[in-house]
Formats: sequence, C-alpha cells, structure tokens
Amino acid sequence: MDGSGTNSKKPTDTSKLWKVTAVVDGQSIGFGSGVRLRVAKDRAAREALIALGQLEDSS
Repeated sequence: MDGSGTNSKKPTDTSKLWKVTAVVDGQSIGFGSGVRLRVAKDRAAREALIALGQLEDSS
C-alpha cells in the first residue's frame, strides 16, 4: 500500500474547486473536493479510511 494521491491543478477563477483522489495500491478509494486544498484532501482521506474500514461513516 503506497498511499499516494493525486491533486488537480490549482483551480481557475471560474471553477474555484480543488479535486483530490486518494489512491492505494493503484486503486482510487477516496474522492474529495473543496474550495480549499486542505478541505479536499481531508474529504478524500476520510472517504478512503471509511472504504478501508478504518473509520465509521457518521454522516
């Protein structure tokens, strides 16, 4: 498990939205988006942890 992730480029003025994918062993397991990069990363990480069974989905 390499725990890598991908980030889209800095948002343009028209989009203002970061999109991040959490990737484990070459497989996308979490996706997050937000107007701030930190928010998008946190959302992707949370989704990945839920998918891996390491965190309960409380939403």
